[in-house]
Order: sequence, then C-alpha cells, then structure tokens
Amino acid sequence: MDIQHNTQDNIQETETKLTKQFFTFVYTMVTLIVLIWFLGTANTIGLRILFPITGGIMLIMRVEEFYRKKYMLFFMELCYFVFVWSIIGVVGNYDIKYVYVFLHGPLIWFSIINSEAYAPHNLNKVTSYVIHNFGALITCCIYLNGDDILTLRDLPYNFFHYFAISLIIFGCWYVSFTIFLFTYTGTGMILLRHRLKIQKDQPTPFEIKVKYSVIYLVALIFGLAFGVLSLHCKEITIAMIILSILSGLLQTAWYYRSGSNSKEKLTLKKFFLMIKNFVFC
Repeated sequence: MDIQHNTQDNIQETETKLTKQFFTFVYTMVTLIVLIWFLGTANTIGLRILFPITGGIMLIMRVEEFYRKKYMLFFMELCYFVFVWSIIGVVGNYDIKYVYVFLHGPLIWFSIINSEAYAPHNLNKVTSYVIHNFGALITCCIYLNGDDILTLRDLPYNFFHYFAISLIIFGCWYVSFTIFLFTYTGTGMILLRHRLKIQKDQPTPFEIKVKYSVIYLVALIFGLAFGVLSLHCKEITIAMIILSILSGLLQTAWYYRSGSNSKEKLTLKKFFLMIKNFVFC
C-alpha cells in the first residue's frame, strides 16, 4: 500500500515538473521572439515595456523558489540590486549611465565566467541568464539608438568621473555586504556557503570569508572599469553583447548535449578539445 502511494506521489511530482517545464519553455520562447522583433525594429518603447514585465515575472518566480529552498539571503548579492535598479531606470526613463556601467561590466562578465546557459525549459537557468544579461541587452539597444535621456552621445564627463561614482555606489553595497558576511553566524544558505557546499550545521571559516571578500572586491573593480570603457566605446559594448549571447548559446547546447539533469558546464578546455575532435575526426 505504501509502495503504491509513493508511486502515485512520484508520478504526480513528475507531471507537475513536466508541466512547469512546458510553460517555462513556452513563456521564454515567446519572450525571445518578441525581444528579437523589438530589437530588429529598434522599438525602444516596446523594450521599455517588455523589460519590466519579463524581469518582474522572473524575479517573482525567483523569490518563490528561494523562499521554498530557504535561499532568501541570496538576494543580498549585487546582481539583484543592479537588476532592480535597471528596471526602475528604464521604466522611469531616468538617466541610467551609472547602472549601465554595472550591467555591461560586472554582471555580463559574471555570466560569461560562470558559464550561464539560456535553457528555455529550465526556470532556474533562464532566470539567472536574464538577470545577468537582459539589462545589458536592453540598455545597449536604447542607448545606441540615441534615446533622448539614455543616449551615449556627448558624455558630459570623462572615464575617471564615471569610474569614481560607480566605485562609490559599489562601495556602499560592498561595505554593507561585507559587514553582514563577517557578522553573520547563522546557518542560512548564502551564495558563499552554497558554492563551497558547506553543510548547514557547519560554520563558514573566517579565512574563507576574507578570501571571498577580497576576490569579490578586486573582480568588481576590474568589472566596473570595463563597464566604464563600454560606456565610452560602443564597439566594446556590442562585442560584449555578442560574446555573452554566443557563450549562452554554447552553454545551452552543452547543457542539452550532456543531459538536462547534468550540472556539468562547458569550459574553455572542453570547448577547444571538442573543436579539435571535430576538425581531426
């Protein structure tokens, strides 16, 4: 009797999972088609409408997922702050040159380095890809088409001004985050503990916290510098958008090739080995 009950539960769970994957796939593909249409026609009004709708839905789904998994502390990460900031800026038609630096610097580089895939049926993966790449794509199109307030033409200040202001904005978040990181003694899951697979009943070693915060600081400073360069050079912006899209497509192809349940990611070593095998097969 218990075996039959467990079997029915497993079947129901599988059906629920497949239904969720189906609707995720339909939603992401429709959004992708609409996005391509708006980008192809340079419809900045459509992009301003699509961005908050898609971003808002993805964030709501991410909140539900993290609340269920007790990952709510993940929302302290910089990417969520920047993503919400970019939505407000685009919807309100504000000058978002400073958030542009974050979108086209740290966030887009993180997506590439972290090997994120745009897997249409996987809500977790597609949400992560959208959070780190969607804002950059939208603002790139708005800026390069010379939108009134968001135009990149005739920047009033030089590289060092935008870099300094971006560092101040980042510093406000970083100081708060670092204080939390070193004073938090709970067992709730934060990104650092998740990445290092630290068990809930184990504390996070102090030296690990120091190493993590230093690496985070150095990486973000270089990312911001690159973002400011993108602000001043549209060729860099376009090149990075293309690179992030190609990276996402490659990771998506690898994700489905290696099996959708596999957590294996495509590294540069694996990529060049695959090319070598293809050429000399």
